[in-house]
Amino acid sequence: GGTMPYSFSWTKDGEQIADQTEDLSGLQAGYYEVTVTDYNDCSTTTSVTLTEPDAFGVTNTSTNLTCYQSNDGTIDVTVTGGTPPYEYAWVKDDQFYPESSEDLVDIEAGTYEVTVSDANGYAVSTSATITQPDELIASNNSWNVTCNGDGNGEIEVYVSGGTAPYNYTWTKDGQEYQPETLYGNADYIVSLSPGNYEVTVMDDNGCSTTTSATI
Repeated sequence: GGTMPYSFSWTKDGEQIADQTEDLSGLQAGYYEVTVTDYNDCSTTTSVTLTEPDAFGVTNTSTNLTCYQSNDGTIDVTVTGGTPPYEYAWVKDDQFYPESSEDLVDIEAGTYEVTVSDANGYAVSTSATITQPDELIASNNSWNVTCNGDGNGEIEVYVSGGTAPYNYTWTKDGQEYQPETLYGNADYIVSLSPGNYEVTVMDDNGCSTTTSATI
C-alpha cells in the first residue's frame, strides 16, 4: 500500500541504527522497530523481538572403577543452553566409541570425550579420565610345624594393589577359622597345626582375592 518509494527508519532497543534498508541480516538479539514512510509522508510502524539461546555448555561428573577391571565406571553429562535436541558423539582413547547416549555407565578404564551438537549445529565437548585400582594380589610364605604333634606353623600374607586398608578372613580345612596373629595383624598368623588354610583379602572398595597354604 501507500505510494512508492518507501524509506525505512530502524531502531534497536530504542536506539537508532545506521542500516536503513528494508531488510536487516546478521543481527544480535534485541527489540527492533522499523518505521516505513511512503512518498506522501504517510508512515506505519512494526516491530519484532529477536531472542537467542542461553550460552551452550557441557560439563561432566565421573566415577572411577571400584576394582581392577570391574568395568563399573560412569560418566554423567550435563548440557546447558544451546537449542535442543542434542546429539552426542563419543570417543575413547582417541578412537570412535559406539555410544550415542548422554551418559555412560558400566564402562572400563580410559579417557573419554563427548562432543555435543545442538539443533543449530553448534558443538561443545567435555572429557573425563576413568581410572582403576591396581590389581589386588595376595601371596604368602608359610612355615610348617617343627615336629609331629607341634602347633607352631606360621603363614605370612603379602598384599599389593587394590585400595587399603585390607580385611582378612581365614578358613582352615574349609571351615571358618579365627587364628592367633602376630602383633594383632591378621596378615601374619602363628601357632598353626597341620591343615589347609585359605585367606580372603578384601580391600576398602569390597574387592577381594584369595591365597592358600598347606601346613
